[in-house]
Amino acid sequence: MSAILEAAGQYEFNNPSVSTGNYEWWGIYQHIGPNRSGKGLGMAVEAWKAYMRGVAVFANCTRNPLTDEIDHIIRFPHYDYDPNGVFPMALEGVFVLLDQAEQFIDATAPTKAVRNFGNFSYQAKKRLIALHFDTVRPRNIYNRVRYNSDWNIYSKRYPHNWHLPLRAVLYDLRTDEKGDGTVQSRKVVLRNPIERGFGRLYNSLAYVRKEDS
Repeated sequence: MSAILEAAGQYEFNNPSVSTGNYEWWGIYQHIGPNRSGKGLGMAVEAWKAYMRGVAVFANCTRNPLTDEIDHIIRFPHYDYDPNGVFPMALEGVFVLLDQAEQFIDATAPTKAVRNFGNFSYQAKKRLIALHFDTVRPRNIYNRVRYNSDWNIYSKRYPHNWHLPLRAVLYDLRTDEKGDGTVQSRKVVLRNPIERGFGRLYNSLAYVRKEDS
């Protein structure tokens, strides 16, 4: 876990060589919370669970302009991808992580690339894709993606002061899965994530930026 690893070889888009039989959490998950509240950590843990069950993981890692090296968001084997071009990739049976989603699916700038990501999200469930994206302000997210999420996951950090060592993260998962307007909710507490090794899954200092499209 000390090294940042990239997946070896090339992903076969038309014939994914992954085993999805042990994974069932497909769908669209919107992670919501203030900066430094555990959103990215939660996505990394979910990506790790998928990876450990044989599912290929994609993360929107970008190049650091100061070092000219890729800043990897997660620290286990994965494929880097550009959100601007994800729709034509015809992905199937994979886990897709979109960090700092406001930069890439901005509701105030519905470009062709943003609309294509919306089209990608429409097909996520039928193509057995687990799409996880995070945001500080949901209204900044393109509505075709924001309103299509199956779960909204609200994160709360303990202690609240992010200058202090992280002791726990409360994840409040909410869904209208039945479609009857009744919001279902359940809470999960991730205690002592750093001491338990979860912090090594996620690079909280990764420089994520939208490339010009």
